[in-house]
Amino acid sequence: MSKRMSTPAALAAGALVAVVLTPGSAVAATAKSVLLGRSNKATTTTVLANSKGTPLALTAKKGSAPLKVSSSTKVAGLNADQLDGLSSSSFARSTGRTGIVLSPTAGVAAKCPAGTILTGGGGLDEMGLLYSGPELSAAGDFVPNTWLAFGVSGSGFSFATCYSPSGAAIPGAITSARAKALVARQAERVAALKARHATR
Repeated sequence: MSKRMSTPAALAAGALVAVVLTPGSAVAATAKSVLLGRSNKATTTTVLANSKGTPLALTAKKGSAPLKVSSSTKVAGLNADQLDGLSSSSFARSTGRTGIVLSPTAGVAAKCPAGTILTGGGGLDEMGLLYSGPELSAAGDFVPNTWLAFGVSGSGFSFATCYSPSGAAIPGAITSARAKALVARQAERVAALKARHATR
């Protein structure tokens, strides 16, 4: 037979449980107490309620899980702070979007706006590129979320491919139509240069 704990700490814990258990719950309905440190069984749902705050707090020693469940069924309405130690901001959403941001002028790096992540980049120069990669600071370090491309002619443009994890519109991103037009114009310049060299 299970022994009930009668120490002051146990009585206080029992009083707390008695406060948070609502009338009509499994324990109240069967007129039984919740035994700490023992297996408790019920045939109906046990409800904990606290009109003044959090109804249940679980504390475990370091390295031990504070809660154990026996089912992999999805819990509706559960709002967890972390998943495998990662916060929600560490995961990409299915509604995320990608956009291309051009440099404002030739010889200047393209930059992904705040809230977006650089995933790549490139450049356009009719005479070929000399460098294409992240912009370098005066100290020789890569500048985050930037892409710089410069070519032989010095009139090329840089573009950065930026990803928005939240799915929000990317400020400054060009449309696909404009991107195609830029590529087509660059192709025309390259063709013109080749034709010019061919006639020499």
